[in-house]
Amino acid sequence: MENIKTNISGQTGFVRQSNFELLRILCMLMLTAGHLIYYFGSAVETTGFEANIGHLIKSFTIVSVNCFILISGYFGIRSRTSKVLKLCFMVWFYSIAGFVIGLFAGTAVISKAYIIDDLRYIFPITVRTWWFITMYLALTLLSPWLNKFTEFLSQKSFTMLLIALFAMFCLLPTVCKLLSARSMTDDNGYGIVNFIFLYFVGRYIRKYDVFHSGKLRYLLLYCASSAVLFFADMILSKVYGAGKVYFLSYDTVFCFVGSVMLFLFFKNIRFTSKAVNYIGKNVLSVYLIYMHPALTGLIFYKIFDIYRFRGALFVAECFVVPVIIFVFCRLIELLRSAVFGKFEKIMSEEAEATVSNLLKRF
Repeated sequence: MENIKTNISGQTGFVRQSNFELLRILCMLMLTAGHLIYYFGSAVETTGFEANIGHLIKSFTIVSVNCFILISGYFGIRSRTSKVLKLCFMVWFYSIAGFVIGLFAGTAVISKAYIIDDLRYIFPITVRTWWFITMYLALTLLSPWLNKFTEFLSQKSFTMLLIALFAMFCLLPTVCKLLSARSMTDDNGYGIVNFIFLYFVGRYIRKYDVFHSGKLRYLLLYCASSAVLFFADMILSKVYGAGKVYFLSYDTVFCFVGSVMLFLFFKNIRFTSKAVNYIGKNVLSVYLIYMHPALTGLIFYKIFDIYRFRGALFVAECFVVPVIIFVFCRLIELLRSAVFGKFEKIMSEEAEATVSNLLKRF
């Protein structure tokens, strides 16, 4: 994702707002915890305490992806060729490196029978090796037009647009889940439509500088929305059948409200920390490493053996393991940046200059 930089009142120049960097770090930890719970449930048949506590934690962590897009919308994606290529270089590096590690670990193979699966490591973006990366780069490519579109909208028109988008792609999916029916997009918020909607919400908050209530109020509303999501899911599981989840998706009212409230809570906390900014840099690399198709099982099942814990130890695992994964993956990214950073910068800048010269001819 793009670097978060903005001019903080009372200071000269541009500095990174550590409150948003901290939010990104928190969201990555929440995302990792959610994935851990998912793979825990995939490995063993969870009922009772582990199932309920896992569902409760996921009800609070489901907002992580939406918050990432809200941040991007708030600051606006500037789709410079060099930045896009740097992200692509990082994605391709981890795709190939993870595959090579998987070959040695026995979690990946090279054979004619698996040739199609192997191709996803060479073309990770186009074949959605990581769905978020594909959708985010699609949003990045669309961002110049999205930014211009929002700049020319009046506040009234922008407000009406968001209401319409909310009704079609947030409220309607929630009602459809309540009725166990299919929605208009039927993608649980994993598609580009939800990303564009959240991006517009972020742009709106930034453009009109709205929502300045007390920070504690936003935090309480986030907690309340997450709690309602949990209990609503529990009720529906009784109505339609246990073992299913209904509102744990990115396109429900509960997730949307929770995402916006958590975002607004951090928006209204202003501070600067070099340590936080340093840790938050290239935080997306954490996701690329532990969610690599050839590494996920290796990390969750063989290294951490996540299904061995029950009861209170399972709760502790949900909070401790994501932190360990985060630290380990960030250290890997620091090493990668130190070795290949200059090369990536030179190549991306050369490519940007080439693209710029080609566009001038047209």
